[in-house]
Amino acid sequence: MKRNLFLILLVGSFCGFAFSAKANSMDEKYRRSSITMLTIVHPADSFSTEIQEAVKSMPFPDKYDNNDLGLTFLNGTPNADRKADLSAQLEAYMANSHFANFLVNNWFNGTASGFDMKLIEERGYYDASILDVQQALQTVRGKSMLADAGEELLNKTFVLINDISYVDHQERAAIVAETSRAVGATAQAVGDAAGEVLGMFGGLGASLGGLVSSAGGLVNSASGLLGDITDMLNISGFVVRINSYLFQLDWNEEAAAIFYENYYTTNDSSKVEAFWADTTTFKMKYIGKYEQYTDKGTMYSQKSQSEQMLVTCTRTLDKNIVNLQKTYPVFQVKTPISEVATNEKGKFIGYRAYIGTKEGITAKSKFQVVEKQQNEDGRTIYKKVGTLKPVKGQIWDNRYMVSEEDVKASDESGEELTATLLTGTKNLMPGMLLIEGDFDKKAANEEETQDAEE
Repeated sequence: MKRNLFLILLVGSFCGFAFSAKANSMDEKYRRSSITMLTIVHPADSFSTEIQEAVKSMPFPDKYDNNDLGLTFLNGTPNADRKADLSAQLEAYMANSHFANFLVNNWFNGTASGFDMKLIEERGYYDASILDVQQALQTVRGKSMLADAGEELLNKTFVLINDISYVDHQERAAIVAETSRAVGATAQAVGDAAGEVLGMFGGLGASLGGLVSSAGGLVNSASGLLGDITDMLNISGFVVRINSYLFQLDWNEEAAAIFYENYYTTNDSSKVEAFWADTTTFKMKYIGKYEQYTDKGTMYSQKSQSEQMLVTCTRTLDKNIVNLQKTYPVFQVKTPISEVATNEKGKFIGYRAYIGTKEGITAKSKFQVVEKQQNEDGRTIYKKVGTLKPVKGQIWDNRYMVSEEDVKASDESGEELTATLLTGTKNLMPGMLLIEGDFDKKAANEEETQDAEE
């Protein structure tokens, strides 16, 4: 059944999703979180069209499954403060548009006459016979399996709304000038503030410091400094601000029971209509937000303006996603060990995994390794079996459109890296899952266990 999403505080526009998700290969049978990606754009702003075109060309985050609802853009309010916190408005939009119903409908392949479990079977690697809802509801084990699917898939369903706006030269200059005055500002302090607060100027810090020093050592002339910085930023390339707002489908025992018992059907349009009329059972919960500026103006002599904007938006959004993962454990992703690595003599040197600088991995990163198991009821549990750390100099640079100017790491044979090498606990196996940071035992339903000996 086709339904329209009505935007209450924002005006929405529909267009086909051009994101492409990397397919889950059959040797990577792990259950991934899923995302619906929406973008707030500002048609009256500079480069609004270019930003929209970049969004339509951006690759979908490959550590998540894509819950494409056919909605890509939300038009922001004209003349609004681009730095404003929109969490309250977006929470209202989620509630008033009954967004959760659309996500539930998507998971169960809803039509005018009924639902099915095919997507859950596909993404969760469940046996089709086990997921026969009518039979499953008759047994304790069957209900347990339905609950497992809910916890593993529906409860790991997120919506990421990205408010993307171009930051023009004058605005950047004003922020740097204000920061400089706020710190009171010797020449060195100005350069430091510019780099730390905005993180977008690359090697301009020293130039800013020299500029202020030659002007008298202290930032006393706001208009003069603003003009000089604006001139300097004219060569710094594209800079965007992305505010990312994270929401989660609140799929709990009560919501699951109501859906399966009252609405799930394979051929009863009246139950489907009742599902859409239920505006209180299915809800979204707001997790949090993160704001990121472009690290530095994107300048590539070999790339067109549209390619520069695409790189800028993609890399900035990647960093937002990484920071949301680190800030909110519920948004953490699991990445499988892809292989046990050996050198040319066949000696064990560690493990490889398809993560890298795009995911914010550094030599200081730490990973918990968990193994997926099933308990006696058929529910999925995760047991911690070890810890790993990336090897310095062996971290894969998998940032989007890594250019010829970027320095790329090589493996021991001199070949360009295509995965990251990690070391730590021995006797681990491909397919075991990496989780960066602390492992939330309660959230993962892990039973108590001793770490494997390193």
